[in-house]
Amino acid sequence: SMPEADPVIAVTRLTKSFAGRPAVSALTIHLERGGFLGLVGANGGGKTTTLRMLAGLVVPDGGSGHVLGGDIRKH
Repeated sequence: SMPEADPVIAVTRLTKSFAGRPAVSALTIHLERGGFLGLVGANGGGKTTTLRMLAGLVVPDGGSGHVLGGDIRKH
């Protein structure tokens, strides 16, 4: 059998607050190659903050993870 490829997104307990107000709280995502991920929620629900953390544009306050093999805390 072929070795399992690394997941595209593997993050654990991502947390981010702004001015003491939580935007994302303990988010965990594991997405394999070929998988799909949808972010749905109300305005102010943390969707954009989540994408910014996954892109390495915003450093999470807590949690860890990798996107395409890169550590999101070290971008």
